[in-house]
Amino acid sequence: MKKTQKVGTTTNKKSETIEHQNDFSKRWNIKISGNYMALKNRIIVILDGVSFDSYWMSSFEREIFYQVGQSYVDQDYLPFSFCFSKTCLYKFINKLDMSKESHQLLLIYILESILNSEYDIEIPDIARKISEALVLSGINIELYKRGSKYLFYPSGAEILDTKLVNNNLNWLELYPKAREKMHLALSLQQRNGQPRQIIDNMRLSFELFLKQYLNNEKSLENQKELLGKKLQECGISKEIRDMYATLFSFYTRYNNQNVKHDDKCASVETEYIIYLTGTFIRFLIQIDKKEEKNGRK
Repeated sequence: MKKTQKVGTTTNKKSETIEHQNDFSKRWNIKISGNYMALKNRIIVILDGVSFDSYWMSSFEREIFYQVGQSYVDQDYLPFSFCFSKTCLYKFINKLDMSKESHQLLLIYILESILNSEYDIEIPDIARKISEALVLSGINIELYKRGSKYLFYPSGAEILDTKLVNNNLNWLELYPKAREKMHLALSLQQRNGQPRQIIDNMRLSFELFLKQYLNNEKSLENQKELLGKKLQECGISKEIRDMYATLFSFYTRYNNQNVKHDDKCASVETEYIIYLTGTFIRFLIQIDKKEEKNGRK
């Protein structure tokens, strides 16, 4: 099973740079807000310090410019005088207008492409520095590593992301259809997608999860009774069962009345639905883990 882990959190100790900035900000009562211009400048400094291979850079530029719809003519970079500041990629990143949301997302897309490229000699160190740059720039995006793949996600409360989003992506490896829809919803959230699309994909992720979890083909709305029976058989208290059932009823009603038919969901509601869906799924996964440990499954 591929594990999803937040980059830069292999230990509980924050980098000295982040600690210094946090301490300085507290002393001077400075609130660090999202500064994409500062992020872009930090990214340029990071990439300028990487010993990229000239042949690799030419090949990567051709591919990334094709992906983003940018014209490109193959460059004949000379190895002995090659540096990042002379590349087309540097010029392209440097011209990005960080006041535009589309350019902000384009920068993140380019970074994700670099981290998932075949140039893997310095990738872990580049990833760590990018993760630090996001924090220093006050950008609400976090970098995760799933198996050998690096992925950016919008950040919320860290403890919630770790328990409800990050861990669910790990455990949903056993539920590939559900995981695919959750990953799509999180990607849409990162790109500020339509609330209906985000919420509908989270609902579908939950529905697909329950079909496999309960081994049936029932719709989400028709799983409530079976879920209650499952929770009772697993020794879950009546109060928790009732709470789960009540939230489940409101969850399905919300999707039917505001998403599936009338498209009335507000953007402010998407993060709540993401975390609520994560709570539903994580609770059932934890029950399964307990049952397996006790030899009942």
